[in-house]
Amino acid sequence: MDRPTVAEKIDAELQLPWSTVFLPDGTAVISERDSTRLRTIAPGARNGRAGTIGTVPDVVPGGEGGLLGLALSPDFANDRYLYAYFTAARDNRIARMRLEERGGTLVLGPSEVIFSGIPKAATHNGGRIRFGPDGHLYVGTGDSRRTEQPQDVNALGGKILRITPEGARRRATRSATTRCTAWATATSRASRGTAPAGCGQANSGPTSTTS
Repeated sequence: MDRPTVAEKIDAELQLPWSTVFLPDGTAVISERDSTRLRTIAPGARNGRAGTIGTVPDVVPGGEGGLLGLALSPDFANDRYLYAYFTAARDNRIARMRLEERGGTLVLGPSEVIFSGIPKAATHNGGRIRFGPDGHLYVGTGDSRRTEQPQDVNALGGKILRITPEGARRRATRSATTRCTAWATATSRASRGTAPAGCGQANSGPTSTTS
Protein backbone atom coordinates (compact mmCIF):
# COMPACT_ATOMS: atom_id res chain seq x y z
CA MET A 1 0.00 0.00 0.00
CA ASP A 2 1.30 3.44 -0.91
CA ARG A 3 2.13 5.68 1.99
CA PRO A 4 0.27 8.99 2.21
CA THR A 5 2.32 12.00 1.26
CA VAL A 6 2.26 15.48 2.74
CA ALA A 7 1.04 17.89 0.08
CA GLU A 8 1.68 21.01 2.12
CA LYS A 9 2.21 22.14 5.69
CA ILE A 10 0.21 25.02 7.13
CA ASP A 11 1.68 26.99 10.01
CA ALA A 12 -1.59 28.03 11.64
CA GLU A 13 -0.11 28.71 15.10
CA LEU A 14 -2.48 26.30 16.83
CA GLN A 15 -2.02 25.42 20.50
CA LEU A 16 -2.71 21.77 21.37
CA PRO A 17 -5.29 21.11 18.64
CA TRP A 18 -7.46 18.14 19.61
CA SER A 19 -10.32 17.63 17.16
CA THR A 20 -11.31 18.89 13.71
CA VAL A 21 -14.61 19.01 11.85
CA PHE A 22 -15.28 20.45 8.42
CA LEU A 23 -18.16 22.76 7.60
CA PRO A 24 -20.06 22.31 4.32
CA ASP A 25 -17.93 25.02 2.66
CA GLY A 26 -14.71 23.19 3.62
CA THR A 27 -13.75 25.41 6.56
CA ALA A 28 -11.96 23.44 9.27
CA VAL A 29 -13.15 24.06 12.84
CA ILE A 30 -10.54 22.96 15.39
CA SER A 31 -10.68 22.63 19.17
CA GLU A 32 -7.69 23.72 21.23
CA ARG A 33 -7.61 21.65 24.40
CA ASP A 34 -6.05 24.06 26.89
CA SER A 35 -7.04 27.47 25.51
CA THR A 36 -10.69 26.29 25.09
CA ARG A 37 -10.82 28.16 21.79
CA LEU A 38 -12.49 27.11 18.56
CA ARG A 39 -10.19 27.96 15.66
CA THR A 40 -10.81 28.01 11.91
CA ILE A 41 -8.76 27.40 8.80
CA ALA A 42 -10.37 28.43 5.53
CA PRO A 43 -10.27 26.18 2.44
CA GLY A 44 -7.09 26.63 0.46
CA ALA A 45 -5.40 28.58 3.26
CA ARG A 46 -1.64 28.92 3.12
CA ASN A 47 0.53 29.96 6.02
CA GLY A 48 -1.05 32.33 8.48
CA ARG A 49 -2.62 32.33 11.88
CA ALA A 50 -5.89 30.44 12.21
CA GLY A 51 -9.04 32.42 12.85
CA THR A 52 -10.87 32.28 16.17
CA ILE A 53 -14.61 31.80 16.54
CA GLY A 54 -14.67 32.05 20.32
CA THR A 55 -14.15 30.07 23.52
CA VAL A 56 -16.40 27.34 24.87
CA PRO A 57 -17.66 28.30 28.35
CA ASP A 58 -17.22 26.27 31.55
CA VAL A 59 -14.22 24.29 30.27
CA VAL A 60 -11.66 23.56 32.99
CA PRO A 61 -8.46 22.34 31.32
CA GLY A 62 -5.90 20.30 33.22
CA GLY A 63 -3.77 17.25 32.50
CA GLU A 64 -5.37 15.52 29.51
CA GLY A 65 -8.68 17.30 30.07
CA GLY A 66 -10.02 20.43 28.41
CA LEU A 67 -11.85 21.18 25.18
CA LEU A 68 -11.78 17.83 23.40
CA GLY A 69 -13.96 16.25 20.70
CA LEU A 70 -16.14 18.03 18.15
CA ALA A 71 -18.99 16.84 15.95
CA LEU A 72 -21.37 18.53 13.55
CA SER A 73 -25.09 17.84 13.65
CA PRO A 74 -26.22 15.57 10.79
CA ASP A 75 -28.73 18.36 10.04
CA PHE A 76 -26.16 21.15 10.32
CA ALA A 77 -27.39 22.89 7.18
CA ASN A 78 -30.65 23.59 9.03
CA ASP A 79 -29.92 23.60 12.77
CA ARG A 80 -26.27 24.85 12.69
CA TYR A 81 -25.35 22.81 15.81
CA LEU A 82 -21.75 22.11 16.75
CA TYR A 83 -21.29 19.55 19.55
CA ALA A 84 -18.32 19.61 21.92
CA TYR A 85 -17.06 17.18 24.57
CA PHE A 86 -15.15 18.93 27.33
CA THR A 87 -13.86 18.69 30.87
CA ALA A 88 -15.70 20.85 33.40
CA ALA A 89 -15.06 21.47 37.10
CA ARG A 90 -16.48 18.14 38.30
CA ASP A 91 -17.04 15.97 35.25
CA ASN A 92 -16.77 15.59 31.51
CA ARG A 93 -19.80 16.72 29.56
CA ILE A 94 -21.22 17.43 26.12
CA ALA A 95 -22.70 20.72 24.98
CA ARG A 96 -24.03 22.02 21.70
CA MET A 97 -23.81 25.52 20.27
CA ARG A 98 -25.08 27.10 17.09
CA LEU A 99 -22.51 28.33 14.60
CA GLU A 100 -24.21 31.24 12.92
CA GLU A 101 -22.76 33.09 9.96
CA ARG A 102 -23.20 36.84 10.11
CA GLY A 103 -21.67 39.07 7.49
CA GLY A 104 -19.28 36.34 6.44
CA THR A 105 -18.10 35.75 10.04
CA LEU A 106 -18.81 32.68 12.15
CA VAL A 107 -20.42 33.54 15.50
CA LEU A 108 -20.71 31.08 18.39
CA GLY A 109 -24.12 30.92 20.05
CA PRO A 110 -24.94 30.09 23.69
CA SER A 111 -23.79 26.73 25.06
CA GLU A 112 -26.46 24.15 25.94
CA VAL A 113 -25.24 21.20 28.02
CA ILE A 114 -27.03 18.07 26.82
CA PHE A 115 -25.15 15.36 28.75
CA SER A 116 -23.07 15.44 31.92
CA GLY A 117 -21.75 13.23 34.69
CA ILE A 118 -18.99 11.50 32.71
CA PRO A 119 -16.16 10.93 35.23
CA LYS A 120 -13.02 13.05 34.91
CA ALA A 121 -9.43 12.69 36.02
CA ALA A 122 -6.02 14.10 35.17
CA THR A 123 -5.77 11.46 32.42
CA HIS A 124 -8.05 9.01 30.58
CA ASN A 125 -10.90 11.44 29.95
CA GLY A 126 -11.91 10.06 26.56
CA GLY A 127 -13.56 12.66 24.36
CA ARG A 128 -14.15 11.42 20.82
CA ILE A 129 -17.68 12.04 19.54
CA ARG A 130 -19.23 11.20 16.17
CA PHE A 131 -22.73 10.95 14.75
CA GLY A 132 -23.61 7.56 13.34
CA PRO A 133 -25.77 6.74 10.32
CA ASP A 134 -28.68 6.19 12.72
CA GLY A 135 -28.61 9.87 13.72
CA HIS A 136 -27.39 9.15 17.26
CA LEU A 137 -24.28 10.65 18.81
CA TYR A 138 -21.65 8.09 19.79
CA VAL A 139 -19.40 9.14 22.66
CA GLY A 140 -16.09 7.52 23.65
CA THR A 141 -15.51 8.01 27.37
CA GLY A 142 -12.31 7.31 29.29
CA ASP A 143 -12.05 5.16 32.39
CA SER A 144 -10.74 8.20 34.35
CA ARG A 145 -8.06 5.92 35.83
CA ARG A 146 -10.72 3.76 37.49
CA THR A 147 -9.97 0.33 36.07
CA GLU A 148 -13.24 -1.21 37.24
CA GLN A 149 -15.40 1.14 35.17
CA PRO A 150 -15.24 -0.41 31.68
CA GLN A 151 -16.97 -3.62 32.82
CA ASP A 152 -19.42 -1.87 35.16
CA VAL A 153 -22.62 -1.37 33.17
CA ASN A 154 -23.79 1.24 35.69
CA ALA A 155 -20.72 3.46 35.17
CA LEU A 156 -20.33 5.97 32.33
CA GLY A 157 -16.53 5.67 32.17
CA GLY A 158 -14.71 3.41 29.72
CA LYS A 159 -17.68 3.09 27.38
CA ILE A 160 -19.10 3.97 24.01
CA LEU A 161 -22.32 5.81 24.82
CA ARG A 162 -25.17 6.26 22.36
CA ILE A 163 -27.33 9.34 22.90
CA THR A 164 -29.85 11.34 20.91
CA PRO A 165 -28.95 14.81 19.60
CA GLU A 166 -30.84 16.18 22.63
CA GLY A 167 -28.82 14.06 25.08
CA ALA A 168 -31.25 11.25 25.91
CA ARG A 169 -29.62 7.85 26.34
CA ARG A 170 -30.57 4.96 24.10
CA ARG A 171 -30.28 1.41 25.32
CA ALA A 172 -27.90 -0.93 23.53
CA THR A 173 -29.10 -4.38 22.59
CA ARG A 174 -28.80 -7.19 25.11
CA SER A 175 -26.15 -8.88 23.00
CA ALA A 176 -24.00 -5.75 23.19
CA THR A 177 -24.26 -5.29 26.96
CA THR A 178 -25.66 -7.90 29.32
CA ARG A 179 -24.47 -11.01 27.52
CA CYS A 180 -20.96 -9.73 26.76
CA THR A 181 -20.45 -8.20 30.18
CA ALA A 182 -21.65 -11.33 31.92
CA TRP A 183 -19.17 -13.38 29.93
CA ALA A 184 -16.36 -10.96 30.74
CA THR A 185 -17.01 -10.77 34.47
CA ALA A 186 -17.95 -14.39 35.14
CA THR A 187 -14.68 -15.85 33.93
CA SER A 188 -11.07 -14.88 34.38
CA ARG A 189 -9.20 -13.24 31.51
CA ALA A 190 -6.89 -16.23 31.26
CA SER A 191 -9.67 -18.80 30.95
CA ARG A 192 -12.41 -17.08 28.98
CA GLY A 193 -11.98 -19.17 25.88
CA THR A 194 -14.10 -18.30 22.87
CA ALA A 195 -16.14 -15.13 23.23
CA PRO A 196 -19.87 -15.13 22.44
CA ALA A 197 -20.74 -13.82 19.00
CA GLY A 198 -20.38 -10.04 18.84
CA CYS A 199 -18.18 -9.78 21.93
CA GLY A 200 -14.78 -9.51 20.27
CA GLN A 201 -11.69 -11.69 20.63
CA ALA A 202 -11.17 -13.80 23.72
CA ASN A 203 -7.86 -12.20 24.63
CA SER A 204 -9.02 -8.61 24.27
CA GLY A 205 -12.37 -8.71 26.05
CA PRO A 206 -15.69 -7.41 24.81
CA THR A 207 -16.42 -4.05 23.38
CA SER A 208 -17.88 -2.00 26.21
CA THR A 209 -21.18 -0.27 25.55
CA THR A 210 -23.82 1.14 27.79
CA SER A 211 -27.21 2.73 27.53
